[in-house]
Amino acid sequence: MFGRILLAIPLAILWMLIVDEISVASFAVGIAVGLLALLVAGSSTSWIKRGGAIPQGIAILRFLFGLLRDIVLSSVFVARRVLSPDMRLKPAVVGVKVGNGECSDPVIAYSANAISLTPGELVVSIKFADDDDSNTPPMMFIHTLDLDITAPTADEAQAARLKLLRRAFGESESDE
Repeated sequence: MFGRILLAIPLAILWMLIVDEISVASFAVGIAVGLLALLVAGSSTSWIKRGGAIPQGIAILRFLFGLLRDIVLSSVFVARRVLSPDMRLKPAVVGVKVGNGECSDPVIAYSANAISLTPGELVVSIKFADDDDSNTPPMMFIHTLDLDITAPTADEAQAARLKLLRRAFGESESDE
């Protein structure tokens, strides 16, 4: 139940923003609506680890603020490129490692969605290790508008994103 209450807090804040009333009563109604929504949706809180809710919450917030920053900066970059007389784009597909197979499917999915939400980049495919060659790490293939900007930092950005998402989902970081 504690996990559901933690998940209901952001929903309560969203509720207060929607109804445009910031008060204790509005927050209480938001918690009730959030808990009801979580109950109806059948959400599982099994990914919230005992004693790890605060570090997991901090990792989620860091991930979301980083994603927001990336969306804003990429939007400005794409707008400037598109509006310039000579776009000078170098579209390409870049392969990025998805860890060494230690990431869970939700972590990989959230990472791919974060990349696809960022203007100028889109995940086109994810290749997992073959049965024949289990030493090959999973790869994510990203279409980018400018190879010169994406390629030098793609692996580093992916590693940081996966680290935050693994913390958020309470996964062990001992493999890193």
